[in-house]
Parts: sequence; structure tokens; C-alpha cells
Amino acid sequence: MKKIYLSVAIFAMSANLAFGQFAEKRNVLEVSKAPSYGIAPDGSAEKALGVAYLISDFTNPGDWVAANDGQSSPFGWNIGSTSNTWWGAFAGGISSTSGGNYAEVYNGDYNSGDQAIGVTYTLTTANPIDIQTLTGTDLVSLSFEQYGADFNDLQEFQISVDGTNFITIGSNEDQETYVGNNASAIYPNPMTRTINLNPYIAGNAGSVWIRFSWTSGFPTDTNPVAWTTFGWFIDDVNIVTLPDNDLAETGSAWGSLGLHYHQIPQTQVAPIDFSATVVNNGIDLQTTVQLTTDVTGAGTFNGTSSSGVNLNAGETDSLVLSTQFTPSAIGTYNFTWSVGSDQVDDVPTNNILAGDSFEVGQYIYARDTDGTPGAGGGEDGLNPGGYAFEAGSYFDAFASEQVYGIDVTVGTGTPDATIIYGKLYVFDAGAGDFVYVDETAEYSVSSAESSSNANITLPLFTFPTLTAGSTYLVMVGCYSEFYYGTSGFSPDQTSFITYGGWGGTGSQFYTNNTPMVRMNFDPSIGIAEVSETGAILGQNMPNPFDNNSTINFELTNTSDVQFEFVDMTGKIVKTMDLGTLANGPHSIQVDATEFASGVYYYSLVSEGSRITSKMVVQK
Repeated sequence: MKKIYLSVAIFAMSANLAFGQFAEKRNVLEVSKAPSYGIAPDGSAEKALGVAYLISDFTNPGDWVAANDGQSSPFGWNIGSTSNTWWGAFAGGISSTSGGNYAEVYNGDYNSGDQAIGVTYTLTTANPIDIQTLTGTDLVSLSFEQYGADFNDLQEFQISVDGTNFITIGSNEDQETYVGNNASAIYPNPMTRTINLNPYIAGNAGSVWIRFSWTSGFPTDTNPVAWTTFGWFIDDVNIVTLPDNDLAETGSAWGSLGLHYHQIPQTQVAPIDFSATVVNNGIDLQTTVQLTTDVTGAGTFNGTSSSGVNLNAGETDSLVLSTQFTPSAIGTYNFTWSVGSDQVDDVPTNNILAGDSFEVGQYIYARDTDGTPGAGGGEDGLNPGGYAFEAGSYFDAFASEQVYGIDVTVGTGTPDATIIYGKLYVFDAGAGDFVYVDETAEYSVSSAESSSNANITLPLFTFPTLTAGSTYLVMVGCYSEFYYGTSGFSPDQTSFITYGGWGGTGSQFYTNNTPMVRMNFDPSIGIAEVSETGAILGQNMPNPFDNNSTINFELTNTSDVQFEFVDMTGKIVKTMDLGTLANGPHSIQVDATEFASGVYYYSLVSEGSRITSKMVVQK
């Protein structure tokens, strides 16, 4: 999976990394992942399968002890039937199975800025639970219902067998982080979480304490945005006996070299891998455990992982299809996948992976799902008033091909006349970072485009040729408040928003909400630029140049024509007054000796209309 270690290598240069806009910078290697599972003893006695034993529905608040880090009520954990949250989306609390009382964390009102900094709030069972006596076994899971969202807080589940030393058995860091108004990150109401306890209590299940722990500003932060929580609610805490056969999928991935693309130009098609992580979450040995994937649509494919593996209770393994799938035709491909074994599963619902689809076309290369756009970007939470940023995603080039433009979906809320631009970078192994390749002209967004989530094509200046085997970063940039469309999920450190521009001194984040920023290989983009009068301005060729370059243009009407050349500071360095020219095609020659090395913009001025393009002088 090249994409994982490439990302880590690039961002190892930064002390802290982040999960997206307004989220605290956190290193992906430090994030607590899904809990591990231990091995249950073989030959376990027969027992009832999947029986739930209620520990608490919070009817009696005295069953729990809250330690709220010296904060006064309502800060910290609260038990009752009325929510304290400042955020309207969670005002109704959790819609749990039992109803009535529930537990809630509160850390002040974000709007009034009264949050507590660097605090940890814990909620612990007041008395130990004798799980062995309660259930007759130590082969059990902890199950509870929750509601809320992971923002910049740490939400952990912990247990102890002595009442003093607590260990973390899971957390919500495996959930999508709530940033940029991404409603998909809000937990279902309610969401059931289940964690296998046997690895932690085997042979010592007579006295077990359960704890829920919330920490602000995870892992460290001095930013007020990160001192609060949108909400975390807990109810209906149960101990549940394990089933005999329960093979569960705990993670999945598909794509080429670790990245999945939802729109792929036929010229950039590459073999696609499908993989999944599975755990034996039951008691009995699972034999011939395999991953199966079926592709339908423009092409068909059926694949399985190798001959199958055997998993003892609690064991985890990664499964990869033994054959890659390479799409062969233009069209839409849909796939479904699942994991299974020789045994009949007692809980088959967690063996099914969510299906997906992708499209092979002519010109568009997209990481996003092309769904109903969310909105990313806007204000920089760490630097109030800071709006200038660049946002986009990694793309691998599987074939050398000329790229002509960058497509951007404008998100709702973008002010009228906001200026945006596109920029293309390539990863340079020598520099250990992405370096500049090309950019587009600036574009003024209209209110109509913002309100309709319009997709805008921004032509690149030089139409560079991508190098096969290289990784590119495709970005949209702005100087003021701008919201780009988002759609779909990006793995950590593969999509970014960087305030102050790439490599700048501003806030640097990665985001799990895929920016709708794409490569466009349509050659018609590079034909010419047309003015309001119908005049056409071509790209100077060659470009970059060190001697002479030709600019072709065409007039619809007989008119006076002038060319202006300005440098990157906006200073006019050369003008050419061509007088009155007849309608039809024309050209001018540009001599590099009249310019210093650098980037310049040239404009055709005719009948009060101006068309601008960019040239690069390299001596």
C-alpha cells in the first residue's frame, strides 16, 4: 500500500497532523484504533448464545461515579433525561432503547467560549461487576448505545479488574471526525458499540469496573475551538455473552496503490485491489475464512482471497483478493463484497461490507463520489480571519498523459465574486515534498454558481504531461472566504486543506471529506480562450521558452488590438500596440531576450474586452 507510507513520510516533517478543518493536529500513527481481540480457551462449555445482561440504563444515577476534573456542574458527566448541549442537533439527547435517563458529557458552550481546557472527565461504575457469576462465563463483550460525534476530543471505553488500574479497550477514534459540517460523521441515534472483554478479564471476571472517559483537545491543543464537544451520550450498558460463530469484518479498502478513484479516464486505468480485515469474534474455530468480491456493470468479475485461512477465537487477519481486477471498458462498475467461512455465522450482518461503484470514462479523474456536495473550506479555526487556503487530493499517474484542466465544484455559501484558482504539484523524492508544476488563471465565482454547486473547469496554463509512476497533488486555492464541494471519504493523509497555501506557514490539515477537485484530460480545454467579443487567444507555444514563442489569436471583428505583458507583481513590463487589424487569424512573436526569467501574464485587449493567459520564460 504505497499510499500509506508515502503519506507518513511526507508529513513526518510536521510535528502534528490533523483530521481536517478546525480539528486539532494529530499524528495518524498515534490515533487509537479499533480494539484488539484475545483468544478464548478451546473446548468451552455450552452456553446460551448472545444473551444480554443489563448493567445500567441510568435509572439510578448512584450506580455511577463521575470524576469531573475539578469542574463545577454542569461541566463533566451528567445523568438525567435533559440534555445540556449547546448544539441544536443534539438537544434531544439519545434515543436509546430504554429511554428515560442517560449519561452526557458537557464542556461548556462553544458560542460563549467558556470551555474548560485540557480536562478529562470519567464516569465509572460505583461497584464492581461479578461477570462470572452474572453470566457463567468470561467469554463476554461490553455493549452500549451512544450518540454524538468525534470532534477534537478523545472518547474512550475502559475497564479495570482492581478498581484502580484502568486500561482502554476501545475509543471513537475509528469514527469519522466531524469537520466542515459533514453530517455523515454524526453517530446514528443510537449507535451500538460492542467490545470483546475476554482478552482483558479471562480468569479474572469476578470484579470488573466499567469506565467512559472524555478528554478535551486531543492530544494537545491551545485552540478554543477544540476545548468543547458537540456531544457524547451513553445509555443501556450491557454485558453480552459471545456467540459460538461470529466472523466480523472490521475494516476494508479498495483501489489502485492504496487509493480509490470514483471516476477514472480509460488511459489511467490500473489494477484494483480489494482487501478486508476480519476477526473471529466468537468461540469456535473458523475455517476457510475468505473474502469474496463480485463486480457487475460495464464488466464482470468474481474473486476470492487465497485458499482460505483458519482463525481461532479472537484472531484477526487481513484478506486480499488473489486476483486484481482491471476494468477493460468505458462504463459504470458496481461491486459487492463479503467475508465468510465454513461455519454458519450466528451474526451474519457484520460479514457484509458496504458495496461501492466507480466509472471509467474519457477525461475525468476523480477521488470524490460525485454525490450531493457538502461544503469544506471557509474560516481557518486556528487563525480567525484567515481564509486563504489550498485544498485537494493525491492522484497517481499510471500513464504519461497531458492534463489540460482542474475541475472544481463550488460549495454553497461562497460569496459572489470570490476569486479561486487551480494548482498542480508533483511529489519530488529528492525534496521530500510536493513541488510546483503548473496552475490556472484566477476565476471569479458568481452567486449563481455557488447556489447551484456548479462544477467549474479551470484550464491549466502549460498543459503539462504527467509522468507515469509519479504522485500528484491537485488543489483549488483562494484568497478569501470560499467553500469547495466535498463528497465521499478519503483515508487519512490523502486529502488536504492547507491555510496559507501548500508548504505555507498557516494551519496544515488533512481531511477525511474528499474535496471535489479533479484532473481533466479533455484536450478541447486547451484550444483557446474566447472573449466577450468573440476574439480567441491561444496559448503561447512553446511554453516555457528561452528564445522565441508564438501567440496565435483570432478576431471576430475588425478592431484595434493591443497586447500587455505583466509580471507576477502586476507591473506592466511590455506593451505591443498592433493598431487596427481585420477579422480573422493573426499571430505575434515574443522574444525572450526582452524578459527576465519568470512567470508573466499576457493579455489581448480588443473592443474594451481583455483575455489573459500565462507564459513562463526559462533561460
